[in-house]
Amino acid sequence: MDSDLKKEYKLLNNSYAKSLSYGVGLHAGFFSEINLLILAVLYCLQNRIRFVLHSSSANFRFVHGWEDYFEPFCLETKGQVLDRIDRREKINYDFSITKPRRLYRLAKYELTLYLLKKKLGVDFITFDLLDEILNRKLEHVQFNIPELGIDGDLQDACRIVARMVWKLNSGTQQIVDKYTGSLYLPEKYLGFQIRRGDKHQEIDFKNTGIYLRKAAENSDLRDAFVLTDDFTVIEEIRNKYSSWTIHTLCQPKERGYAHTDFFSKNRTEIYNDTVKLIANIEVLKNSELFIGTFSANPSMFLGMYMGHGKAISVDVPWQVWYGKEVENIK
Repeated sequence: MDSDLKKEYKLLNNSYAKSLSYGVGLHAGFFSEINLLILAVLYCLQNRIRFVLHSSSANFRFVHGWEDYFEPFCLETKGQVLDRIDRREKINYDFSITKPRRLYRLAKYELTLYLLKKKLGVDFITFDLLDEILNRKLEHVQFNIPELGIDGDLQDACRIVARMVWKLNSGTQQIVDKYTGSLYLPEKYLGFQIRRGDKHQEIDFKNTGIYLRKAAENSDLRDAFVLTDDFTVIEEIRNKYSSWTIHTLCQPKERGYAHTDFFSKNRTEIYNDTVKLIANIEVLKNSELFIGTFSANPSMFLGMYMGHGKAISVDVPWQVWYGKEVENIK
């Protein structure tokens, strides 16, 4: 079934005349980038644009980029010029200062873009379409792509795309199996993401008890796997809520994630951390019910992957929360 879906996707994707070279891992955290990629793939399907991946400069790469962790699902573009120029926002030059050097740089930049797209055989790169990919008006669109079984709202459509692109390669799967095998999980369990660390800079933390109360409203299960970046959360649940049995891959030394620390790590450390995060998600997506905060990107991903009713948020509804409304949807 999954192989048939990927085959149908490749046939459909390769039938489109216009192309987008989309860069993953250009700026943000791992699941912010994964969520954006899923939205970009769906946008291209909806607008009949061939999706081509660019991951050779991804901030999570170990050697190759996407294929360090996942099976390929489409063609990929590579090149040093693309690595340097592909980003979320186009470089803007100050036209109020018409110095010859500034105009020369602008002309050189635009010529480089033109020649790069021509060489790659694409019409767009990431920043050309990103605002439309993140258009919050898409939350009100009904998607119908029968070749892939897509027939529903944005979250439903993203579920099909997420399950197509999220295919671990054999190397990643072996490491993930070691992680999950160490947990001795019961057949049925609940899943939580309780984010701490630097997330408070974007949104207020929710009290740990709120997650457990939401779970109790929806399930009688008291076995749970918790994804968290702060072992204090695990200690709090075990001390205050003795009826719960908690499983986690979080270690006692982990006391809050800061994204700024990511940039000081070497490639091996980034790879190991990313595979461990993937292992957490593999456990959570197999839970009977997931409770998290859709303002956090791993939870947003699980809202896509698991679909309506299987993933619940204790803060915002599932949405393209880092997007904005754009009037023109192609």
